[in-house]
Amino acid sequence: FAISLIGGHLGGANRLAQDVAAATGGTPVVTTSSDVHGLTALDELAAIKGWKVENPGKIKALNKALVEGDAIDVAIPKEVYNEYYGDVGNVRLLRKGDLPAEDAVAAALLDPAPEIMSKINIPVLILSSQQSRNQTGKK
Repeated sequence: FAISLIGGHLGGANRLAQDVAAATGGTPVVTTSSDVHGLTALDELAAIKGWKVENPGKIKALNKALVEGDAIDVAIPKEVYNEYYGDVGNVRLLRKGDLPAEDAVAAALLDPAPEIMSKINIPVLILSSQQSRNQTGKK
């Protein structure tokens, strides 16, 4: 057995347990609820894509909504959405700059404009791409 004990998503322990199990012919033991349900948690997606989670205190609310089937709106690249959430009925793709729908209980936004954040009254996971952090202040 390869057991993930701490640092499951952002720390990479779940991916490490799966890799070790594959390399040794063992069985990965991963117990985070999103993994148990076959879903990619939003913080896991951030780790995979190299995005920074700016407000990790919101991770639990977003992943809870994901697992419970509540409506989540995400503003991420369309190809990433299609790969990870295209067949997940409660996760909907937003166009950059759009506000989450009224029935959304949570949202995840990649590189959101500051002015949009004051208009949202639900938990929002803020993600930053490496590219946007490197280009801050450049024209």
